[in-house]
Formats: sequence, structure tokens, C-alpha cells
Amino acid sequence: MKLATKVVVVFLLAVMVLTVIQGVVAVHHERELFRLEQEEQARSFTSDIEDLVLDALHEQQHEKIAEILKQKQSNRLATQVRWVRFDATASVRDGTVGEIQLQNIRRGELVSFETRQGSESMLNTYYAIDSAPPDQGVLHFSRPLAPLEQRNRDTIFRTFYLLGAMGLLSVLVIGLAGMRIIGRPLQQLIDKTQRIGAGDLTMPLDLHSRDELGQLATDDPACP
Repeated sequence: MKLATKVVVVFLLAVMVLTVIQGVVAVHHERELFRLEQEEQARSFTSDIEDLVLDALHEQQHEKIAEILKQKQSNRLATQVRWVRFDATASVRDGTVGEIQLQNIRRGELVSFETRQGSESMLNTYYAIDSAPPDQGVLHFSRPLAPLEQRNRDTIFRTFYLLGAMGLLSVLVIGLAGMRIIGRPLQQLIDKTQRIGAGDLTMPLDLHSRDELGQLATDDPACP
């Protein structure tokens, strides 16, 4: 039975490792999809308001851009959009952007990163309008990560639930199979060997097995 126990433990450990890996990959995939979704929203939203923002910049009416964003984002329930301008020292006013991220934004690249504001985590996306110099300002899209974190918790819970269920099933199935295929014949072989050692040669050993244990019982001269 010790051999069957070892088989169960090895199989269970393999199942645990694979299940944990699957959970980690799922969480990472959900986070990546969340980011890609916001970046696609940023591109679509910018395309809708690009002409209006360029007209406001041409007229030097930066306050008008805030009104445009307020009107256009009325249907955007989760994502907040604002216009962020760069100051003379080339830093973003809200101070959430690092130096490397700032350089990428000033080159007109789409940049996304996560920040924490108090107890709330946010996904930030900065997107420059193609026809407008980034030093005049960029669009800042911010979205709470709470829905994503809830989905991540649900995924982790399902992973541990699946881990427990598979572990229990593995113990039951392999335990029963190991007891029948390995444990019982092996115990019979041990008992017979002990009887032979005590001088009892009366009862033959018949395992009805074609595996290695059956071969051992057949070939062992101590098992007539």
C-alpha cells in the first residue's frame, strides 16, 4: 500500500502544479484583456473627437476641450477622460507618470500603466492625438481596476476550488485503484512470504495478475 500512496502523492502534486499554473495564466490573461480593451476604447474615442479637439487647439481654447470631453463621454460609464497638458518642466500635472513613461507619451506613443490612488487602483492610458503636438496635451483615460480585481479573485477562488475537487477525486480514484491493483496483491505477496518464513508451505499464492507482481509471484520459488 505504500507504493500506491506514493503514486497518489506524485499524481496529486502534478495536478496541483498544473492547476496553479493555469490560474496564474488566467489572471494574467484577464489583466491583459482589460488593458487592451481600454486602449481600444481610447483609440475609438479619440477618433470621434479628434477634429473637435484640433479646432479648439487651433483657436487656443483649451477650456473648450474639457466641454467636448464632458459631452462625448456621457455614455462612457466606467472610463473617465480628461485633457492633460504638459508644463514647462515637461511633467504631467497629476504626478502619476514616470520619466520613461513621460518620454514615450511625448513621442506620441499610447502608454498604459496602473496606479493606486488611496485604496483604489486605476488603469491609466495616455493617448496623443496624431495631428496635435503632444506637448500641447494628451488624452488621459482612467478606469478603476475594481471589476478586474473582482474577476481575478473569482478566478483564484475557482482555481483553488478546482484544485481541491481534483485532489479529492484523485485521492479517491487512485486510492481505490491502487488498493486493488497494487496494494491488495502486494499485501498477499507479503503475507505469503511471511508464512513461508514461518515454515507454512501449504497454501499456494494465486494473484490472477499479469503484471510485475503476478510475474514475481509466479517466478519466486518461495511462492509455490
